[in-house]
Amino acid sequence: MISIRQSVFSQLSGVFRGFSMPGAALTALLCLPLLAGPMSAAQALDDDDESDVTPRVRFERTVFYTHEGQTETITVIKDGEGEATVNYASSDHKSTGGPAHDATANVDYVPVSGELVFGSEDRTKTITVQSTADQELDEEVEGFVIKLWLPPDEEIAELGQPRTALVQIMNQK
Repeated sequence: MISIRQSVFSQLSGVFRGFSMPGAALTALLCLPLLAGPMSAAQALDDDDESDVTPRVRFERTVFYTHEGQTETITVIKDGEGEATVNYASSDHKSTGGPAHDATANVDYVPVSGELVFGSEDRTKTITVQSTADQELDEEVEGFVIKLWLPPDEEIAELGQPRTALVQIMNQK
């Protein structure tokens, strides 16, 4: 049975034939993986980034829309493999000149917080938010944010992007 290094050596030796010292160049090339530490044949041949396997949790998109007095389902996605746990909480949006003005918890929306636990096979979880109807008929779009963060004991998962979502509440005109 031919080893991976022998296979690579035989394939690359043709590449270095035109050089004056093909053996030395090829030996240096084949020794580079040894400098990085031990690795399996699967790791040596794997072109995928390790982050494709690590569970990464993120929002489906950065902005979600709802109307006053209605609910909106916010989707959180887990990419990669394995289990993951993530915390979330809403907070009043501090306007930075964007399209949404500040929404106020318990006035414009019902605050939410909690924990999402993804099993190995889970790919999505949802957070349901409720906006409240008010008597102002001619008000601007209001917004609040929901943020994701990893609990201190989460050792495997990572946060992806976006990790903050803006929920815009449209007037009920």
